[in-house]
Amino acid sequence: KIGFVGSLMKSKGIFELLDAFKIIKERNFDATLIYVGGEPENGNKFVNWFAKKLGLRQFMLSELKSKIIKSAYQLMDIVCVPGYFNAPGRQVIEAAFNKTPVILSITNPEDDTLIPFETGIPIPLKDHKKLAKAIVYCIKNRDKVKEMGLKAFELANKNFNPKSNSIKILNIYKNFFKT
Repeated sequence: KIGFVGSLMKSKGIFELLDAFKIIKERNFDATLIYVGGEPENGNKFVNWFAKKLGLRQFMLSELKSKIIKSAYQLMDIVCVPGYFNAPGRQVIEAAFNKTPVILSITNPEDDTLIPFETGIPIPLKDHKKLAKAIVYCIKNRDKVKEMGLKAFELANKNFNPKSNSIKILNIYKNFFKT
């Protein structure tokens, strides 16, 4: 199951994902697209129209509401973040805390967030063919995907754990006000 979390906006890479998904379905790979999040006015209707035009509507699950985000991540084998921002979004961290690796559009990932083919897969921006290739890799290498998810979880706990980060910030304040 391939996940997408975010607003249904062009800048989030939803059309690249649908184009990639069309390639995957044409090659007869078994995959389902799950998307979670809100949409701009008429965004959902437009994405559904586009998916139908590509012949994909029957392979997409209905939109899941953000209130059940944790459950949604647990349904996904991989999360695609094909946005145009050349930066990791919150989805990368949320997915990692749910042991789900990501395919992220990014030029030079930082090793505190994504380690290529260890915690996720970086791809070039706006490249639906590379996105399709990365998804196919994940479909063919399910054990590797599970391993990447576990490593992503370890990396997120090391760098983004709210409790330990809060303690670090508190210590900064304490040291600052000591002087």
